[in-house]
Amino acid sequence: MTRLGYWIKAKTLYDIHSPFVYDLCRNVLYARAPEEAVAARDGHTRRFATLLYMLKDYLSLSEMRSEGNTLLLGGNDTWGRVLMVDAPHADRKAEHQWTALCADEAYRVSIDLYDVGLLFTNSHLHRQHFLLR
Repeated sequence: MTRLGYWIKAKTLYDIHSPFVYDLCRNVLYARAPEEAVAARDGHTRRFATLLYMLKDYLSLSEMRSEGNTLLLGGNDTWGRVLMVDAPHADRKAEHQWTALCADEAYRVSIDLYDVGLLFTNSHLHRQHFLLR
């Protein structure tokens, strides 16, 4: 998907009907990050590092495993696990991997921010895919 195609299809905060995703957007994805969160980390993009900092703080997550451009975060029973994917649209291979992860039954909610992808395993959530600006 090209960046232009993404921007045409992507929704804004006011198009989100899921209370979980709306709250996550307001408090994490669109919130202003503190200075210590904005430095790039371990070869990941700046946005990835910022979202990682904000997610870990907001959802009380801990890092579990890192492989290439993905990072698995573990939480409590309320949040389940979160898989972060750095640059899911970087090339065809990354797009294919992202599409396969979104189709995986283990993940209930996927959020595509173009530069970063988030997948949640929380079994209390309805299965949905969000394409957000």
